[in-house]
Formats: sequence, structure tokens, C-alpha cells
Amino acid sequence: MKTSTPKAPPRHLSATFAIHFRSTVPHPAPKMSKAKARKAARSTKATSKHTSKPKPPPTSKNLKRKLLPTATGPTPKQAKASKPSPQIVTPTIPFNPHDRVLLVGEGDFSYAASLTTTYHCTSLTATSFDSSPALLSKYPHCAAHLASVIAVPTSSVYHDIDATALSKTLPRSARTHKYDRVIFNFPHTGGLSTDVNRQVRYNQELLVKFLQSAKKLLSTAPPPRRPRNHSLDEDEDEDTYPEDPEEHAEVEETPTSKLAKESSTILVTLFDAEPYTLWNIKDLARHVGLKSITSFAFPWEAYPGYRHARTVGTIEGKGGAWKGEERAARTYVFGLKEEVVEDGSGAFTGANAVGVKRKRRRGRESESESGDEG
Repeated sequence: MKTSTPKAPPRHLSATFAIHFRSTVPHPAPKMSKAKARKAARSTKATSKHTSKPKPPPTSKNLKRKLLPTATGPTPKQAKASKPSPQIVTPTIPFNPHDRVLLVGEGDFSYAASLTTTYHCTSLTATSFDSSPALLSKYPHCAAHLASVIAVPTSSVYHDIDATALSKTLPRSARTHKYDRVIFNFPHTGGLSTDVNRQVRYNQELLVKFLQSAKKLLSTAPPPRRPRNHSLDEDEDEDTYPEDPEEHAEVEETPTSKLAKESSTILVTLFDAEPYTLWNIKDLARHVGLKSITSFAFPWEAYPGYRHARTVGTIEGKGGAWKGEERAARTYVFGLKEEVVEDGSGAFTGANAVGVKRKRRRGRESESESGDEG
């Protein structure tokens, strides 16, 4: 068997093959001592340590820390510290301790007890529509409230009093004198009907008859003047009570200041939600000849111990869960429309007498000025 030997590449390819061979075959790395290898490893490690790495995106926490004050606004800490403190609202108490107060339609008499123990009312007449046995059956806990009212010698309690016929159902001793405040809290005809239209109509009838009845018991005496720090002459005293509110628009009147100008008022408190707002109590008051003076949020917290009592009493399974004092309520204030009357001596009497006197004085001044010009 013959063996063939490989032929040598042609001459014109030998140089090319040599170049290709040198470029593709890797050269072996030169050998180095162990000391040089350790030194090279340390230098490589140091270089990688100082190499800059991409920084992660800033988080909201980092941004909040790095937030600097600017010329247009304070820092977050300064803004938090500069927040205005909540205003303290003074509750409106619509009576004085010595006012003659008539309470109509009391439930468990907790409101009457609060007026006696907290505000020390000395002339309080508290009434209920229920008889004494029915009252104790509806509200077994009312005995303590009744005791606190009766403990005041000049206060009294009456039962079986109809709010729509006060002059007929009140005893003679309670209707011979007039009252400064007649208060009816949360009037309701009672019943568990779900017919809203019928409930609205029945309660509107109740309110109209009550307002007509209470109107006859209001005092017509002028309101007492508040003590002043300095004496005023007649003209300055008259200017203190303007008849035109627009002339002193910068002085904002409050419910308390409006009440102080009235000799006597009727106050009705209702829940500030439907269906109670559908009763339109202001329109009902105008219908019976009363004027609307003001209204204000009923301050539950201003009457310690007062709890709303339902007209139907404590319902088993519902009385503990239903709490009226957790609902928003509003008190509406009404007064008499007094006409200004001029007596024979040229003096004026009535609620608007001061305003008429000022107008008459201005008329005299304008006449005198026109006379001087002529």
C-alpha cells in the first residue's frame, strides 16, 4: 500500500497562510512571579473600587430631606408651624339666669335640669304634654331631673300641658305673668309613620298652633339696657341702636347681639336635615305674624346632662342605638312685630322707636340747614 505525502501549498499562498496563522492563534501569556501576580490583583481591585457607578434615582424621602427654603415660600417645617390654630366658637346661650323661661314639650326634663344646675335659672316653668304617670312610664330615669328643677323655690313643673293651647291648659298661676323666652325643643307629633308628606303636614299644623299660642304669652316690656363703661348723652345713646344695618355694615351682628335687642322671643329647635327642613318654620312664623330674628347651631355640649328624648319614649331595641344629640340641630328665634306708636306728648313707643327718633332728628337738622341757606 502506497502512502501519499501532503503537497506543500503553493508559493503565492504561503505568506498569506502564515499571516492568518499568526493572527488567529493566541500567544501564551508571559509567565510572572507570584509577587507580581499579587501586585497586579491589588491594582485591579483598587481601580474597580474607584470606578463611578450609576446612582439610583432619588426617592421622595431623599427629596424631602434635601428640600431647601426658597424665596417664594417657607420650608415644610415652617409651613406646618405657621398653620392657624382652629378658632374657638362660643356657643350661643339664648337666655339669662333671671329670664322668665317657659319650656314646652319637655321629654325626660333633662334640658330643664341642665338649665337649673348649669345656668342657675331662677324663674323656670317646665311643662310636658304627658301626664305624670305616663312620663315615668316613658322615661323611668326622669325622676332625678324633676327633683333638680323642683328644688329651686321659684321654678315649677306642670304636666298635661298642650303646646297648642297654652293659655287654656296652663294653670292660672303660670299664665298670669308674661315670659321672656318660650322654648320648644324638637317638636314632633309622634308616631312611627313612614309617610313623609303626612308627617310634614301634621307637624306644620303643630308648629302653627304652638306659635299662635306662645305669641300671647310673650312679654312686651323693653329689653334691659346693658351697663356701659362711660356715660353717653341722648344723641350718642340713640346712635348706638341704628335702624338701618347697612349704615354700620362693618359691625357684624351675632345671634347673641340680636337676642339682646329683643324683649321676648320664641325659640324652636329642629334637626338640621330632612324631613325637618321641609317644615319651613320661618314661613310658618311669618304666617302667624311673627318676625324671624336669627338662627344658630344648637350647642349640645353647652347643656351638660341633656339627652334628646323621643316623643314615643324609649323604644325597646331602638332607644339605646338612636341618639339625637349626635345629630346637627338648629335653633330658630322669632319675636313680636311691634308697631311704633306716638303718644300725645310726641314720644314714641315700640320696638323701632329709637330708629324713628333718629329719623325725626335728622329731618329737623335738614330743615334747619335748608333754612340757613335760604
